[in-house]
Parts: sequence; structure tokens; C-alpha cells
Amino acid sequence: KNMTSDDDLIKQLRLIKDKDAYLYTHSVNVSLLSIMIGRWLEMDEQTINKLGVAGMLHDIGKVHIPDEILHKPAALTAGEYEIIKNHSVYGYRLLQEQKDVDQQIMTAVLMHHERMDGSGYPAGLSHGTIPSLAAIVAVADTYDAITSKRVYSDKRTPYVAADIIMKESLAGKVDARISKVFYDHILSLAVNDKVLLSNRQLGEVVLINPLKPAFPVVKVKDELYYLEREPDLTIVEVF
Repeated sequence: KNMTSDDDLIKQLRLIKDKDAYLYTHSVNVSLLSIMIGRWLEMDEQTINKLGVAGMLHDIGKVHIPDEILHKPAALTAGEYEIIKNHSVYGYRLLQEQKDVDQQIMTAVLMHHERMDGSGYPAGLSHGTIPSLAAIVAVADTYDAITSKRVYSDKRTPYVAADIIMKESLAGKVDARISKVFYDHILSLAVNDKVLLSNRQLGEVVLINPLKPAFPVVKVKDELYYLEREPDLTIVEVF
């Protein structure tokens, strides 16, 4: 039995792309990040493939959300947020209509906004009842949303995203094991990043304190900037 037929997958991707360019890019990114996390957790190839498809389709339900809510440049009202929250159920139902989408993939699409402390949606599930695929897509989704420019928020650096995910983990929202593995790998990959500072100087990340990842040490020529001690200096771009 297929995870999902190629024909079905192409149709779903077209739906996403026709709806929104950001949504498509975000879906591709979440798919790749989910695959990476699956590899870092040493999951089997079949599970990693399912993660890739689940990541790609996690927001498919947003094709049923009105554009004026999806693209609203200001904060959503409580009512609009309730409408957005329906996207995970819409996505699940869309995939149910397809021929042979794997149940684990559909469940991950349905549950990628569930949180370990019961604060998520649509069912308010908590630790122990959220499948690992959904928990992995949740971390990938959070990371990509923070590091992307969206209509209502500027993109932030991978270091800030890692910091937020660590705090979400400590607060009991995202799976601690998944977020720890993700966090450690993301930070190790970030050393040697080329960055542009707010003083318009180009530098390189040389050290990241795992307890304060949002403030790396940046080397510019022969000078080291400890961003934690430089309140007026920030990273504006990562290359």
C-alpha cells in the first residue's frame, strides 16, 4: 500500500502552490526539516519518508481558509484565529478523500498543533497521546515559521528560533527529546554562519552558548562581538 500515490501528492502540492507562495515554501521547508529531524533521531527510512510527506501536507487545510484571514497583515481577532485553527481538521478531511494516504500521515496533519501540556488544538491532547510524527512536524513548523518573513512578522534568526524552541520545551509544550536533538544539531550547524550585523559589518558566528543561543559570539575581522553584552547590536541577516 502506498503512503500516498504520486498523482495525489502532485495534486495536493498544486493546491498549496495555487493558494499561496509562502504556504508552498513553508511546506517544502517543514518537509525537509522533518526529514532531517527523523534522521537525527535515527528513525527508519519508511518513517522518514512519511515525515517528509506529512511535513509537505501539514498545512494543506489552509487552502480552505479565506485569503483575507490567511494574508491579514495585522493581528488576528479571536474569531479569525478560531477559523485558522480549523485548518488541521480541514487538512485531515481533504486527505481522507484521497485514495490511499497513510493513516500516520493523516494523523500528523491533524495533530501538528497539539502541544504536550494540552494547550494545543484541535483536541487539546497532551503528552503520551501525541504521535511522534505529529510532534516532529510541530517542531519543524515552529522553527520555519519563526525564521520566515510573513505578512505580520519579520523573519528572525535561527538562533532566536532555537532559543524559542528550547523555551517551549522547558515549558512542557513541545516534546523534550525531539526538541533537544533538533536544538543541538541546529546550533552545531550554525557555527561558522556568515552574518550581517546591524552596524552593517559582515562577520562569522564563532561560538554559541547553548543556554543563550539568541546571542552568539560573532567575529568581525580580528574583533569578537559578544552579542549578549552589546544591547545595540543584532544580527539582521544570516547567509
